[in-house]
Amino acid sequence: MIELLNPISSENILDIWSGSWWTTTLLWKCVWNKWHVLWLEKNDELVIIWNKNIKKYNLTNTKIQKAGNDLWIVWKKFDKILVSASANEIPKELIDQLFLRWTIVIPIKNSIFRIKKMTEDINSIEEFPNFKFVPLIKWK
Repeated sequence: MIELLNPISSENILDIWSGSWWTTTLLWKCVWNKWHVLWLEKNDELVIIWNKNIKKYNLTNTKIQKAGNDLWIVWKKFDKILVSASANEIPKELIDQLFLRWTIVIPIKNSIFRIKKMTEDINSIEEFPNFKFVPLIKWK
């Protein structure tokens, strides 16, 4: 999924529910500590544990944040988004979080999708089938 996302050093990346800090750490390494990686997590315990590890290993420009009632951060846009849990459909709110001509990689049902936001209304969508993920949980 990280290869499909193709992170580079000048990007701000949103990592949603990595479950561990593994993908967040890999993304941090890919952006070479020059830009930012933000990990949204639902589980309070993981937020506490991994915030300690982020400090311990000096992963500057990396942050884990407790997810609110929604899947997105209203006040922020990102160059790229990586989601590590399976949605039932393409979440419009996450596409809205992207700058134009940037990418989200997300599992939807049993496929991984790479979606590039070409305009506000048109997306380029590629499907990579035959994968299995835990479900993306929305809550309100």
